[in-house]
Amino acid sequence: MAKEPALHGVKTRLIDLSPEDRLELYRAFLADKIDQVCGLAGASPFVAYTPAGAEATFARMVGGRAGLVAQRGGDLGERLYNLTRDLGERGHGGVVLVDSDTPNLPPEFLAEGIAALATADVVLGPAWDGGYFLIGLREPRSEPFAGMPWSTSAVLSRTVAAVEAAGLSLHLLPSWYDVDTPADLERLALDLAATPPARPGFPHRTAKVVAALRPVRGRPPRQELWRTLSSRRVYGNPWIGVEENVVDVGGGRLTLYGIVVCSGCVGVVPILPDGRVVMVRQFRYVARRHTWEIPTGGAHDGETLEEAAQRELREETGFRAGRLRHLHSIHTSKSVVDEVAHIFVGEDLQEAAARPDDTEEIEVRPFPFETLLEMVRSGEIVDGMSVVGLLALASDKG
Repeated sequence: MAKEPALHGVKTRLIDLSPEDRLELYRAFLADKIDQVCGLAGASPFVAYTPAGAEATFARMVGGRAGLVAQRGGDLGERLYNLTRDLGERGHGGVVLVDSDTPNLPPEFLAEGIAALATADVVLGPAWDGGYFLIGLREPRSEPFAGMPWSTSAVLSRTVAAVEAAGLSLHLLPSWYDVDTPADLERLALDLAATPPARPGFPHRTAKVVAALRPVRGRPPRQELWRTLSSRRVYGNPWIGVEENVVDVGGGRLTLYGIVVCSGCVGVVPILPDGRVVMVRQFRYVARRHTWEIPTGGAHDGETLEEAAQRELREETGFRAGRLRHLHSIHTSKSVVDEVAHIFVGEDLQEAAARPDDTEEIEVRPFPFETLLEMVRSGEIVDGMSVVGLLALASDKG
């Protein structure tokens, strides 16, 4: 499914980018996705394009590697259904439709979707925003598309309900994310940086464009719904600052906000080849207790998040990760602390010299993953980043 690349007409929700950057990024997405689809075994590739006059544009992009078919219909549901009919009438026994906003989608997801149509009536690839990045049908059916609230978080659940109500069998793929918003783009940048370029399906064009973009790392996008009337620095040291702000919340109402300002921080869930997770135990002055944690720490000025994660992992555990994958990002305390924590999974661990800070006395110990989940449930592990990281990893494992 592809829209013609046009200035001011693509990736408009990426508000941090100029129209020119959005267009360049979308062209890269599209080219990488066409390469991915054309590389599939056991399938006939097509580009379903819109608008109707864009055939020549896509013919140049495809270069004869795939067929072209125009999208037709009013809303997205009509276009999806008509495509299954149009391709079915050309003799194709099943149709898998995939969007162009998942440049780093693992190619095995597509292969699984094609194979699943041998036994399932419908295949869905759940997207993290509540929609889906892929839908496959063994034969044309209108039920999955009728009356759907497109572009909402209810699309996936409503589609599953429609499929079940029609008595159709369903196969769900692993979930993945579309790149539509600045936060999605930040996630993509982290994932691409942590993925070896030699991996099958690596989106080289997208990676090159994303690496050249400046606004894709750091903090999630902000909405300035309230107006800051004044701000003063109350306290500061090399690690934190405290601000006092007078804020107009609307309707003539003023309030006072005290904010602790920190640089970004990182955490790593380090996994040994046997599946055990390396944890550290140290005394935490604020909590006045020893705690078991994943390696965590603040990012230094000039460091990328990945560099900070590798440094903290090496300093606290004596390991370096051969592969670093972004897992989750959280606000550590959204009400009073202006800090975003980025949690990674560290794999292919290699020994390196541990260099803890002078104030740190650290015990390092590997634990079975199930033991750590029980420690979270029992309250023995209380560190927020560690709890989120371990639970996110459990969800990631399925």
